[in-house]
Amino acid sequence: MALDTTKTAHELINSGRSTGQTVLDSDGNLKWAMENLYRNGAGGAQSITVVSGVDYTIRAASGSVAYSGAATGTLDASSGVSRVEVTASTTTLTITPTDATEIAVYRSDLGGMQFDKYGSDYLPNTTAGALYGLGIDYSTGRGGLQVYEGRTNILLNTASLLTQGVIVTATPYTLSFTGTGTVTLSGASTAGPLVGTGAADTDRVSLTFTPSAGTLTLTVSGSVTFAQLEAGSSASPLIPTYGASVTRGADNLSTLLSSFGYNVNAGTLVVDFVSFDSDITDTQNIAGFSDGSSQNRALIRREGVTSRALIVSGGSTQANFSVDGIATGETSKVALGFEPNNFAQSLDGTAVVNDADGIMPSGITELKYGRADFEPTSSILNGLIHSIAYYPFAASDAQLVEASS
Repeated sequence: MALDTTKTAHELINSGRSTGQTVLDSDGNLKWAMENLYRNGAGGAQSITVVSGVDYTIRAASGSVAYSGAATGTLDASSGVSRVEVTASTTTLTITPTDATEIAVYRSDLGGMQFDKYGSDYLPNTTAGALYGLGIDYSTGRGGLQVYEGRTNILLNTASLLTQGVIVTATPYTLSFTGTGTVTLSGASTAGPLVGTGAADTDRVSLTFTPSAGTLTLTVSGSVTFAQLEAGSSASPLIPTYGASVTRGADNLSTLLSSFGYNVNAGTLVVDFVSFDSDITDTQNIAGFSDGSSQNRALIRREGVTSRALIVSGGSTQANFSVDGIATGETSKVALGFEPNNFAQSLDGTAVVNDADGIMPSGITELKYGRADFEPTSSILNGLIHSIAYYPFAASDAQLVEASS
């Protein structure tokens, strides 16, 4: 028997359209998160190609931003976050900031989530997550909400990479780029070389390695574009740089329970996701309900190949059970049902695993995507959530198997 969606199903994310994170344009209209067209990591001037006749929003959290070309004026953000909406009259909009932070320029005439290869919260002058984007898994062509830990691209002028040296520590790093050229490593590591296969986004190649502490030299031959070198065991969405390294903050997205009909006595959570984190010794949160702390929660986590369900009430673990079958870079679908003395999950249509003893968590206030408030900088999904659906009743074992298939 399939899940009865007439029983107030809440489809919180579907192919990246989310109720959890939105952006307001200068008129106060609700907009889904847009691709940030301003990508000058040094906070300097940038000329942006725009579409004549289209509306754009310019945003900053402090200082001022002069704009010219397709529109002319100055955005005053000296009193805090400010926005202005302009209509492009030509095809080039020049942005010139003065002591400005959290600068963003995005189309404000689009009502749907936009694909953004530059990352899910890309704001070049801040480490705080702000703008969320719809990523894409190029191996499957499926979109989803991006949830990644904070990363720093330590390479400079990455649009067209030149030979350079960087300081690294003895921890895993991942190099990635598009193009048909080659990057050869020397000094702190001789891993590789990494050879490009093409200029399209689908052609991005990557190499994960652990150098010794010191100077790593990257020697470039041929065309190496949109390059990234970051500490971590997998490549994250592109962080463009110019004359300085750039940090992108960790994604932080949740939906308050007040925005949908949460049942304190029972529920079912179905999540379709992919994690690209290749460190199978690490833990990644997939999704979960909590009171904002570790004391009350019902969540699903990835632990290597394992999908683990964890139910905690008043700081006491009520249920802790798992099923294997997750693989790095491959989409999985998990269904978790929960009610007193009846907790169960199925992964990718496998037989249900149960824990038949325990009470429900109390004081739940939010549903968190790909991370947890009590682990603000660790255990982040590093991947995409294709869809999440919540049902205010506990599904049967047969329904869980069908929902996760």
